[in-house]
Amino acid sequence: MLPRLTGPDSTVAKRVNAAVDDHVREVRSQAAGTLTYKTGDPYIGTDVLSLSFSGDWFVPGTAHPNKIAAGLVFDLRNGNRIGIRDVFTDTNSGLRRLQPVVRAKLESQFPGLVNDDVTEPVPSNYEQFVVNHSGLVVIVVDLPTVVGPRSVLVPWDKLVDLVRPELVGVLRS
Repeated sequence: MLPRLTGPDSTVAKRVNAAVDDHVREVRSQAAGTLTYKTGDPYIGTDVLSLSFSGDWFVPGTAHPNKIAAGLVFDLRNGNRIGIRDVFTDTNSGLRRLQPVVRAKLESQFPGLVNDDVTEPVPSNYEQFVVNHSGLVVIVVDLPTVVGPRSVLVPWDKLVDLVRPELVGVLRS
């Protein structure tokens, strides 16, 4: 069952629910075979909603299922989705700040299994993320099958000087 936002502002709820529906529809359209897809525990702040998704799809005849994971972050003041390009005053600087933290954490957990392409500071490597009161959680999806998608928390104190001023309070709420 998909999470549904309800509340006093029906316009915000409709916008968020439509974006969640669109996301799930897109995942279903791309997945071949049997798909299992579920939501994790949501993070609900004063002005932010952060949803994580995980699952797998199994294609008959293959040895292992493909693991999938995603994150959606919404500004509850207006229902708009917040993407990685929205978070930082300068996306390139923000991604360069994320990269060494993500790389070090993955390397410490999986020595030799993480290639440079996975953590290169380009938007496509950091599109999947969630937020919570502690920081921005990067969901790294393009790891070897034996590792599967992994999440890396980057604390707000390492990022706050690069976050758009109008979003600092929202993302940390």
